[in-house]
Amino acid sequence: MLGLQTHRAGSSGRFGALLIATVIMAGACSASATPSPAPTATPAAATPSGSEAATAAPSPTIAPATLELWLGGILTTATPGSDARNWVDQQIARFKAAFPGSDVNISLLPSNNDQLAAQVQAALAAHNVPDVMMLYSGSYTLAYQSGLMPLNSYVDATPGFYDSMSLWDLSCQDYDCQGGQGTIYAVPSDAYSFLMYYNKDLLAKAGIAAPPTTYDELYADCTKLDAQGIVPFVYGDQDGYTTVNLLVDNIISYWEPGDVQKFEQGQLKFTDPKWVDALKPILEMRTHNCVNNDASTLEQLHSADLFTSEKGSMFEGQPQFLPYFKSIYDKIGVTKLPRSGNGPLSSGVIGSSGDDWMIPAGAKNPDLAWELIKMFSDETAGNSMISLLGSPPCNIAAQGNIDDVHVKEAFQLIQNATLPEMDIVMSQSTALFLYKHLQLAFAGQETAEQAMAAVQQYVDQQGGKP
Repeated sequence: MLGLQTHRAGSSGRFGALLIATVIMAGACSASATPSPAPTATPAAATPSGSEAATAAPSPTIAPATLELWLGGILTTATPGSDARNWVDQQIARFKAAFPGSDVNISLLPSNNDQLAAQVQAALAAHNVPDVMMLYSGSYTLAYQSGLMPLNSYVDATPGFYDSMSLWDLSCQDYDCQGGQGTIYAVPSDAYSFLMYYNKDLLAKAGIAAPPTTYDELYADCTKLDAQGIVPFVYGDQDGYTTVNLLVDNIISYWEPGDVQKFEQGQLKFTDPKWVDALKPILEMRTHNCVNNDASTLEQLHSADLFTSEKGSMFEGQPQFLPYFKSIYDKIGVTKLPRSGNGPLSSGVIGSSGDDWMIPAGAKNPDLAWELIKMFSDETAGNSMISLLGSPPCNIAAQGNIDDVHVKEAFQLIQNATLPEMDIVMSQSTALFLYKHLQLAFAGQETAEQAMAAVQQYVDQQGGKP
């Protein structure tokens, strides 16, 4: 969800092969805007003692320093006292124990894509960069590749590191890590998809035995839930995020092997029925009284409150929403979102790595920054990520330790991904333009055809490739 506007290479290597068959992992986008002020730094937690301290010995060649850490992606919400911040503080405490005299200043980037993009772009342009950043994967990261330090030398110098992690490709040049031989710009952190969460008690109250698998079933369920005074499907589309999530999921109903490549080359246009027909049933959710009245003005994160307060029965989101649902954890289920088509890929889900760790070019302390990234990426960090962030980690050893029932359900679905998140493999400027028109469409100000025609016109003006 960030982005310098850069040229994005076409499909190639393993990325291109995965588009033909199964899973590839994606990210998101945003374009430049008026630069925002630098984020405000806050101190990390104090170093613990005893078993909480890291056992790794510090390298004698790395001098102590205070690292500047900017948190984007899912960690934009890592405010003091939150589960996300507790996870970050735990890893920093281990780092400080392993590297005495070193410290970390934490700065939170904006959760709004445009503002985040402007801030990162301004920092890179001014050569006033942090030591480490987390950003969303895919084009959210690779939009900045000219301002990022290639990490191959660090990865190669860390025995077993590459093989200890999964879902690498969206963190490498041309979305193809070539088994570690391609240019690596970031380290993947967690697995990501858009799934449906549902409250089993509220569905039962309306006489619904199982969550809907199609949009027609969803519309029927909406009628039953609405009659009980229950918001059927919680929706927060102030920035177009819920609509785009549903759209990039529902296109799996219509797309075929090879369509991602066609899209990348500008041959499968936004005006194609494979896009438009996937959008139409989403817009019809409003006419079937499926959503809350303020769906088009409610911010996506805040919409989760309707679900946790049991005013709404279904909610769309990534696994990282699970910690928000602690108060109703035993009442919820996790499943695929409903689909409106039955194409050859429709049995799977969309999926990707979700977030990346990276070192900007010109960082003052790159060697120490790599040590912090290693700490954020190890099995210990992955284990606590499961409980505190709700995220299936990219660390393979930690994946084997997933015992949370809902995180496990989500991870099993993501392992069967058949399509990437398409707003991550298009340019950031295109994705931001798409979000805005999807928001207008769901608000009733544009039809599906008008929204997608506007996006295609924008793409044509940019040269014809998304």
